Amino acid sequence: MIGLAGDQAIKALRHAQVWESVTRSFPTVAHWIDGEPISDVMPMAGILDRRRCFVIDDAPIATGVVPLGDAWACTNPSAARGFSLGIWQATLLRDAVGRHADDPVSLVVDYAGATERLLTPWFQDQNDRDRQRAAQFRALLEGRPLEPNPAHAMELALISAVRDDPEAARGWFDIFGCLALPNEVLGRPGMRDRLSAYMGRPMAPPPGPTRDELLALLGTTGRMPVAAGH
Repeated sequence: MIGLAGDQAIKALRHAQVWESVTRSFPTVAHWIDGEPISDVMPMAGILDRRRCFVIDDAPIATGVVPLGDAWACTNPSAARGFSLGIWQATLLRDAVGRHADDPVSLVVDYAGATERLLTPWFQDQNDRDRQRAAQFRALLEGRPLEPNPAHAMELALISAVRDDPEAARGWFDIFGCLALPNEVLGRPGMRDRLSAYMGRPMAPPPGPTRDELLALLGTTGRMPVAAGH
């Protein structure tokens, strides 16, 4: 369960009994809590999309230091990309060490270049997704329609088509598995034509409580106050 940092109404989810009660209201995942827990519910907070780079203007700011995995970048963990990108990045480091083990400057520059070329687009993609999702959350909390985002509309059409179109399903799972970026999938021959029938089609709401029903389960009411400038 994911919410905006300022959404005070759902803070009670950090309590195990409340979280379990709410989880049981989602039919597609309720069965996951029937087992015997091995730990308490562990909430996460302060999650930021953040990236570090140790090479500026093609020159390393330090040698002997190479960021890997979360030390290089961290994003919203709900996308479940961390392990895939971390292992991928480890292979880039392995290759850079194999080429430049005796040249620390070249090692750092080579590794940073490969990371920037192959992995940074995935970081940027997740950052864009998080911004769009946060905008959806804010629109819901403020009781207003979400402003249309043309860049996001085609990807929503792809998601809508997954159940009907095998090429759309293959493309979506390629994105989910970090095999192809969204622009690569949408650029495949005929893909945009296949998705044109799904453009603007309202998506069925996922099974589970509405916002008001969720607040009732939490024993809270009201909307999140909107800070000035946001």
